[in-house]
Amino acid sequence: MKIRNAILLLTGLLLAISLDSCRSHKNLVQETDMPAVPTVMPEDATPPAPRLDTIINAKFHYYTANFRCNVEGFNVTGQIRMVNDSAIWMSINIVVEVGRVLLTPTRAKGYVKIANKYFDGDYDELCQRFGIDLDYETIQAMIVGNCPKGCKESREAERNNDKVTLWYNQKAGNKTRQLTLTKSFNSKKITGAEIESPSVREHISYQYLKTDMANTQILPSKINLSINSKRINESTTVELERITLDRQTSLPFNIPNRYKAY
Repeated sequence: MKIRNAILLLTGLLLAISLDSCRSHKNLVQETDMPAVPTVMPEDATPPAPRLDTIINAKFHYYTANFRCNVEGFNVTGQIRMVNDSAIWMSINIVVEVGRVLLTPTRAKGYVKIANKYFDGDYDELCQRFGIDLDYETIQAMIVGNCPKGCKESREAERNNDKVTLWYNQKAGNKTRQLTLTKSFNSKKITGAEIESPSVREHISYQYLKTDMANTQILPSKINLSINSKRINESTTVELERITLDRQTSLPFNIPNRYKAY
């Protein structure tokens, strides 16, 4: 029973971490045929303060990585495959493959072999069944280190040396979440986040402990993840290895007919 519970918890966790990005807020520069006119600043003029809300998001079409983590004493390994804004596929192993997960923008699917059970529903049903209030875009953003979609600034950003803190409200379906993001002022990359879902009393936090280069882009390779909700209270560290971008990949997924729904 403990193994089965761990697998159910694992499936929920991986749905959470498998769990279009926010705008990077770049200023647009319009080209013109008029000759440039030099701007003369008064001697006592103060230069404009640098923007604090600029974020550099990862850009890709395909993403693959191997992962490993530990859940309730079980060493878990597997692989993540992703098609940007379309699908996230995961294979989950505890010595042998125990299940698979397939996420799309509208549905979450997963099955556990040793339990002969599967889940297939939208993200509201996922929240009701596993207590995880996340959507496809937020899960994708968590994996690759991007700003989640649907964020609207709720207060002014603050800087402390290289650390910048940004506060957002995120509208997702009929729910509103509160996001606190941290980023590096110099690299303009996200370093972690806190996600509060008051309607379901859920708190998710993640920090990027390590990053690696993949196809000239900086991507998370070690993520400290914590989920606190009515049904899950677990922390783990997910290590991502052999991260590859833009190499086309397949997403094999088929729920056996004999499996029963959760």
